[in-house]
Amino acid sequence: MSASQRPIRLFTATLGTETNTFSPLPTGMENFAETMLWRPGSHPDFATEATGPLWAARERAATDGWIVLEGTCAFAQPAGPVARTVYESLRDEILEQLRASLPVDIVALGLHGAMLAHGYPDCEADLLARARAIAGSQAVVGALLDPHCHLTAAKLASCDLLVLFKEYPHTDYVERARELLGLLERTFRGEIRPTMACFDCRMIAGFPTTDEPMKGFVQRMQAAEGSSRILSVSLAHGFPGADTEDTGARMLVVADGDADAAARLARVLGEELYRLRTQLSRRTPDMADSLRIALAEPSGPVVVAETSDNCGGGAAGDSTAVLAWLLAHGVTEACLGPLWDPIAVGFCFEAGEGAELDLRVGGKCGVASGDPLDLRVRVMRLAREGWQSYHGARIPLGATAAVSVAGIEVVLCSQRQQALDVDLFTNLGIDPARRRLVVVKSAQHFRPSFEPLARRIVYLRHRAGGEQHYRRVPRPIWPFDDDPLGMDPTD
Repeated sequence: MSASQRPIRLFTATLGTETNTFSPLPTGMENFAETMLWRPGSHPDFATEATGPLWAARERAATDGWIVLEGTCAFAQPAGPVARTVYESLRDEILEQLRASLPVDIVALGLHGAMLAHGYPDCEADLLARARAIAGSQAVVGALLDPHCHLTAAKLASCDLLVLFKEYPHTDYVERARELLGLLERTFRGEIRPTMACFDCRMIAGFPTTDEPMKGFVQRMQAAEGSSRILSVSLAHGFPGADTEDTGARMLVVADGDADAAARLARVLGEELYRLRTQLSRRTPDMADSLRIALAEPSGPVVVAETSDNCGGGAAGDSTAVLAWLLAHGVTEACLGPLWDPIAVGFCFEAGEGAELDLRVGGKCGVASGDPLDLRVRVMRLAREGWQSYHGARIPLGATAAVSVAGIEVVLCSQRQQALDVDLFTNLGIDPARRRLVVVKSAQHFRPSFEPLARRIVYLRHRAGGEQHYRRVPRPIWPFDDDPLGMDPTD
């Protein structure tokens, strides 16, 4: 049976995290075990951001008879660099599974793209290169990446094809996984010859796609696909929480056998994004100003996004800065969460629901965490296995406790996680729609769920840990340099 007739044999696995080089938190095996460590056959029956290729492959097995060989799926909550032995252990586990699955036609990996381990400045390129060597020259190798990746030359050289999520919040990971598998299949069958080109936009910025001008920019990216032999267009936002030689935004274009066309479009779109850079800069007031703006609204709920304590970007999630300000200013009818404090949660379970106790909360991990708060709290609700939703997936929070202090309700969790869904609160008997302020420790992923109930959304940053100082990022780069591409008109 020819390759064009027989079922595809596909191997898929996941390995990733988003490494924040400024984070005081190490990333070890316990982080993976707590966040995601699913061995073959144990992946639950729902899609996640990290396991899109596996989910899409299962779909193709059901519809087209593909033979899907599942490897380990491992992902850690963002924190500091991964321990070398932990990365090597998980990498080698996946590579051995691939070796045992041979022969394969396609290797489709779910990666992040900003994973660093001690001794490995580009984990994904290392894994992809090793996977390609094992799979052999007849197989095609590709990966799905988070847009907050470092789009390195080593990654591009290590595989046939890369596809990134287009949306931030990341709501399109299943669609992009299907896109990846479709392109990999066409490549294997000899229908297309993917050629990738990258353009360095020389920018470090945030690119939320729910608002203009990024909403329209994503639409123009999609409109370019399928024309003039263009197969796929992606924007790597880059991850500002990492100090690397490849930090920053880069355009990726995949063309069918036409390297010049890919390079031209990558430059055109990259320069268009560059010209939008001042519009993309979100001016976030200091904490006190943001909270005063929120409290000035005549009614609520006003959703306040505490972006600087976002676990999804590698923060600890135990900062007390906002809670301390609210208490000091007598603010009531507010809720806040999730605040990571396993010790405080344990004390709440010991005391039981309805109990009042003196509780030391937060401020445990470093300078950015602020000082711990000594509070008299009432334990409102306990959950041994707390959770919240994200696009149909059930995201664990570990043991959780909802406590009340001076008119403010706080969700304490024992597993680090950012705020993703209103059921973070409602699962514990808190109705955020009836609160004046709803403080979420998140940067952007909260929006699909919280935006419908919000009278207004206010972004907040506090600088308890000081500013990030880049040492490895090459200069010039915006916003530290005004016009690194030299495109602004001169007098």
